[in-house]
Amino acid sequence: MSWGIAETASEIEKIKAESADYLNGLNSCGEIEYSIYSNTFDFYAELIDKAYKQGVQDERRRYDDGYTGEYIKDEDVLKFYYVESLDDYWIGRRLDTMYYATWSQTLKDFVWSKSRYLPWGKHVVSPETLWKEHTYPSEPKEIPIADWLKGFYKKYFKPKWILCSERMPECEQEVLICTKKKVYISKKSGMEWYEKPVITPAIYEDGTMLDVNSKWRWEDIDYAGWDEEEDCGIVPEGWWENRHFNPDGVYNNPVDKEVIAWMTLPEGYKEETKDD
Repeated sequence: MSWGIAETASEIEKIKAESADYLNGLNSCGEIEYSIYSNTFDFYAELIDKAYKQGVQDERRRYDDGYTGEYIKDEDVLKFYYVESLDDYWIGRRLDTMYYATWSQTLKDFVWSKSRYLPWGKHVVSPETLWKEHTYPSEPKEIPIADWLKGFYKKYFKPKWILCSERMPECEQEVLICTKKKVYISKKSGMEWYEKPVITPAIYEDGTMLDVNSKWRWEDIDYAGWDEEEDCGIVPEGWWENRHFNPDGVYNNPVDKEVIAWMTLPEGYKEETKDD
C-alpha cells in the first residue's frame, strides 16, 4: 500500500489505509476537493473505529457470559457488503449470528440490526401483521473494501442530480437546477435552433410561502393568493432564479423553462491551514 502500512499492521489499520488511498486518488484526479477528501476520510475512520470497537465489546461480553468457543479474529469483526436488490452498501459483523448495519440519512449514522433468520429475497405474505406483505432484499454479497467505499461514497456523499419527478427540494432551499433552453447557433446554412442544458442557482416555491416569511424580497409578482390574517401575498409555486447581486430595482426572476433536475450546492470555500 502506498501509505506505508506494514504487513504486520492490524486489519483495522489496513482498512483505513485502503480508505485513504481511494479518497486520495479521487482528490488527485480532481473528482473531489481536498476539504471533501479530508472530511470524508475522517468520517470513514470514525465509522470503522466505532463498528470495530462495538464488535469487540460484544464478543468480549459473550465470554463474560460464559462463552467458551473460539475468540473472534480481528479480520472477522467487520465485513463489507453490497445488496443488489436495494442498491445499497452495508457493513456486517459476525458473532454467534450475523448483524448488518445500514446507513440512516436521518440519523447520519449506521443502524445495526440482527439478520440471522431473514428469508433473503423472498416475498412474504402475512395478513395478520400490520405490513401484510413484504419483499426481503437479496442476500448481501461481500465485496472488497475499495469497491464498498467507492459505491457508498457515490450513493450517499457525492453530489448528484435528482430528477424533479422523483422529489423536489425543500421550499426556498438554494440549489442548482438543470433546465433546457433553445438558442440560435450560426451555421453555413444559416441560423438554426439548438437546445442545450442550462445550469443555474435557483429556489423552489411550493405555493404555501407567505411573502412576509420568505427569505427573499418579492416585487411585482402575481401572488397565488392573499392571506387575510397576515395581510400579505402567497408566493406562487414554481422555480425562481435566485441572485445575490442584483441591479437596483431587479428582484424576481422566474424560470420560464421546464426544470428537469436539481442538486444541492457545494460547501463554500474554506482556506486551508497548516493543520489540514
